[in-house]
Amino acid sequence: MEARQGARVRRVVELDPQRAEAFEILGILYDVSGFDKAALEAIEMALSLDPTNERTREIYNEMQAKYANLAETAPAAADSPELSESEP
Repeated sequence: MEARQGARVRRVVELDPQRAEAFEILGILYDVSGFDKAALEAIEMALSLDPTNERTREIYNEMQAKYANLAETAPAAADSPELSESEP
């Protein structure tokens, strides 16, 4: 994950932990960075904050299917993303 993107989204989550969109974006960033568990947890948090968001529900379903397939074919990916907290 690009450190700046991750740090900025984490900052938004810290400032407004009720913002479902921030958790959704964080989940997507974790997903593309290979942090399966963190990605799913962030998307689950987004859904708990806004259970009517169909886009988030679709992302969640896609991640569950993807990770189920990965678990069958490869060892588990890293669970904890390392984000730089520094900003330029």
